[in-house]
Amino acid sequence: MRKFLSWLRGSGGAAPVAPPALPALMPGDLDDLLISGADLPMIDWDAVDSRAERIEGGDHARDLWRRAIAAAWLDRLANELETPHVRWRTANVEGLAPRDEDLGRSIPRVAEAAFVRIHEALGDTWDGHPIAPVAVVAMSTQTDYYTLKASSFDLEGEFAASGGCYLDRPFPIVLLPTVARWAVDSTIAHELTHHALKVLSLPLWAEEGLTQMMEERVTRHTSFRVDRKTVDRHIAHWSTRGMHAFWSGEAFSSAEEDDQELAYHLAEILARRMLADRPREYLAFLKQCDREDHGADAAHRRLGMTLGQLAAGSLGPGNWEPQTNDDHR
Repeated sequence: MRKFLSWLRGSGGAAPVAPPALPALMPGDLDDLLISGADLPMIDWDAVDSRAERIEGGDHARDLWRRAIAAAWLDRLANELETPHVRWRTANVEGLAPRDEDLGRSIPRVAEAAFVRIHEALGDTWDGHPIAPVAVVAMSTQTDYYTLKASSFDLEGEFAASGGCYLDRPFPIVLLPTVARWAVDSTIAHELTHHALKVLSLPLWAEEGLTQMMEERVTRHTSFRVDRKTVDRHIAHWSTRGMHAFWSGEAFSSAEEDDQELAYHLAEILARRMLADRPREYLAFLKQCDREDHGADAAHRRLGMTLGQLAAGSLGPGNWEPQTNDDHR
């Protein structure tokens, strides 16, 4: 338990690094790459990738050019939003945040701290390579948040409530509203963990368990609770529904009653237990994990158990293997 608490707390971070110098853009470069007819400026990332192929100087030069495009886009967006927003840059982040005394300070601080603490905790799983830079776009209104999200996914009309999202684009974007101030820090930590883990091929149950753990590591706060009543809910639910939807990831976006809530909670239970009991083996498991088989082969090789046995360590005996619903019935 002492090692687990040390893992959660981390070492406290490192000295800040200056942002990189970005290439100068030609007049009209950004205009040619924006989605036409959008209510707010949004980049056509397919067009960006097509243009990037013509940039000379190798992958590093192309990456810097993509970041320069993202920076110019955020400058434009800041100017066109009806509510005041401010731009900021660090070594890892191109940022946009509400012009608010508290949020304007806390969002850049949390974003940069998240990079340091996520890499410190999980970097060995991707051989210590730096986490790629990202845009953190924090909107002061729900309307602007959903407008940008709809443009990003080419959506129209109503869609499900959201507290933030990760857009896996040529220059990745963490997009979030800031109306619920209490959730801003944890949302940034959560979505930046998804960003960091994209280099792996984790099944969703493993990835979501880690993202929730990293929220606690970054913010130093947690709402995680587990008691006998909660465990009994898990046992009753998964005994009836079967575990396939959990292992496959389907339960995390399910509309079925209790599926989402219990899937996220069970993912965190498993991550917490393995990081407390067998941290080295669990990080080795994550490094070899593959979403195609839900992590079954890596569990056998690195943990010496099946997925069902992994779940049984927290839920007790039961039919917890990733059989299909037809098999379960």
